Amino acid sequence: MGSFADISGLVAKLPGMDEDAAAQSAARAVEIGLSGLFGDLAHWIAAWQGRHPAQVDHARICLFAGAHGVAPDETEPTGARLQKIIEGGAPVNQLVESVDADLKLFEMGLDQPTADFRNGPAMTEAQTLAAIAYGMTAVEPGVQLLVLGSIGADKIVAATLAHALLGGAPDDWVDNDADAQIVAAGSARWDPLDALARVGGQEIAAMLGALIAARAVQVPVLLDGTGACAAAATLGAIVKTAKDHTRIAYIGEDRGAARLAKMWDRAPILPPGLGVNPGEGAGALAIHILRGALACHIGMATE
Repeated sequence: MGSFADISGLVAKLPGMDEDAAAQSAARAVEIGLSGLFGDLAHWIAAWQGRHPAQVDHARICLFAGAHGVAPDETEPTGARLQKIIEGGAPVNQLVESVDADLKLFEMGLDQPTADFRNGPAMTEAQTLAAIAYGMTAVEPGVQLLVLGSIGADKIVAATLAHALLGGAPDDWVDNDADAQIVAAGSARWDPLDALARVGGQEIAAMLGALIAARAVQVPVLLDGTGACAAAATLGAIVKTAKDHTRIAYIGEDRGAARLAKMWDRAPILPPGLGVNPGEGAGALAIHILRGALACHIGMATE
């Protein structure tokens, strides 16, 4: 993939849901009277895995860490959080173990932050394409569900990208005036991949790559945090339905991610206030709920 046009062409050709699996799942839900969140999740994962009944025996949590010229003071704390995960002492390590999932880390140039987008594009086209390609390695044979999240200070970057893609006022996307001024600095409207390069981050580009790769091989994706939601927003800005294989796991109380959830009419699976940072592994808890939905869908008696 040598250009943004190649990525857009690939996204346009991504497969849709499996209609047969979706129909079988819907019929089973009617048969047992399963509705609400459990019914929605069971139907969603069957339709996008392309099998009925669906399975979530092999889930993978992927965390992406990047550094941003617009938030240079956060680079060192991001590195410290990443090291804690590597050593096994972070919340995500415990949560991943509790759901018997894989954990894969992507360190996206913490020693080489993107440029400050207030002074010019954050990334070149080549840098953006390289990050997208790296993120595509998140999906490997046997993975049945992907959870995407990010470590570090991409909240303001994700909000700026969402604003550039979807518009609205800067303070629609962030919680304070200082951040709104940063968002306003990236307020121009561009094509989706140009916007990603101009105001995004390497980890968001990598999550976009993971989303594309997952959709191509029928792996549903849970979004954990603002950065992952911004990656999905970029995918959806290329082709509106291209993000339909995703659901939002957790966003905490973040205004930008909450706005995206409302625009997509998708409530997060997990409530705010868990005490774990969005994007840093809380989404793993949604796997418990998803497995519960599938257990009911498969095992309940007919009415």
